[in-house]
Amino acid sequence: MTGQKTLNHVHGSMIPFEKRRATRLYRQTRLGSFDNAKSILLLGSHETFANLVVRCAKEKINFCLVEFELPSNTKKRNTFSEFRDRANRDHAMMPERRLAKLATRRVPLSFLTNPLEMVDFLDKINFKPDYIHIATDTEEILDLEFYLNNHFKCVTQYDEHCLNFFKYKSYQQKVYQKTGVRTPERSGDFLMIKRDSKSSIYRDQVVKSLKRNNDYKKSQDEFCQEYVDIEYILNVDIYIDELGDWYLLRIAKLLCEHSIAYFAIEPCPCTEQLMQEIINLVTPLKQSLPIKKRLNMIQLMRCRKTQRLMIMEFNCRPSAEFSYVRPWERSTYDPLSLLLPEISLPNAFLVDKVRNNELIWAKYKHKFQDLLNVPIFVDFSINHEIVCDTTQEGIIYLHKL
Repeated sequence: MTGQKTLNHVHGSMIPFEKRRATRLYRQTRLGSFDNAKSILLLGSHETFANLVVRCAKEKINFCLVEFELPSNTKKRNTFSEFRDRANRDHAMMPERRLAKLATRRVPLSFLTNPLEMVDFLDKINFKPDYIHIATDTEEILDLEFYLNNHFKCVTQYDEHCLNFFKYKSYQQKVYQKTGVRTPERSGDFLMIKRDSKSSIYRDQVVKSLKRNNDYKKSQDEFCQEYVDIEYILNVDIYIDELGDWYLLRIAKLLCEHSIAYFAIEPCPCTEQLMQEIINLVTPLKQSLPIKKRLNMIQLMRCRKTQRLMIMEFNCRPSAEFSYVRPWERSTYDPLSLLLPEISLPNAFLVDKVRNNELIWAKYKHKFQDLLNVPIFVDFSINHEIVCDTTQEGIIYLHKL
């Protein structure tokens, strides 16, 4: 197996997190004292990027992690995440988060909505990014990322077609239809109502998902399609390198009831036939989206009735669950490190333990016979426990599209 040192993983290895070292790292990163020629701008949650911050520190790569002061009425409490954090105060992810928080620059909300203010801010701290990565795919973050990518001529810049695809499910649907990618129909016996896009600033009045009768009239901010009884979901990590080449990486299988995931198998071994189905679905997107240096997660769904495999969601960012499931602690697969500059990919990733564990929905699914007209505001498919490993070993092969 070949690869640069940034992908060589030693199980359990981690830089010390004593307060003195954390403070020193904080000062270095804020003053831009690392001499590495490449710089990374991170927009969004320090919790999502915590492990990447650690990697940047170890590799001495300049980075600037920015969080925005959002209005209090837009901050939604996720009781499930809060419970996980309380139950796992001593877990390794917590000191990583504290370290990342020390290195985070909190900036006014206007920096998010006025790109010129953000440019001035970066100029004042003498920080010129070569790469930009985001932790969330809200309209405002994507607009800012798009502007900064073009302003600084970053490796990660993309065109307006990609921007609209990242932002709106309705635009994605048009691309799927044009490229022949299989998706649910626009109408059916029942409808699934989703928000067409997300906002960082405005209180989100549109629920995450809602099953409705087929005579439902959607609002302007909603996206609707046929309700599908999902047997299982495949979360497929897709890494796009600096040349624009696409690679299928880890695949997680989520078993569903009422079309909500309740059990995870990760990574999941795929038959040759299933891999070909996945490749056939994703390849047209590669041809349509000129993207470079990005880690995406595409969700595919298997219809229980027809057994068709279809595209469910395209997430133009890394999975936020990486900070909890932490694949780098039980394999050589460290997905966030792929966002470091000039990474050389190995031939495969070795897995010591396969994760098999229940998700939040497993504790609630028995209470419902049907979800018709039941609004879903939170993600019930997140992990309840951080990890529940087996003794199974495996390997993650890279599939280049």
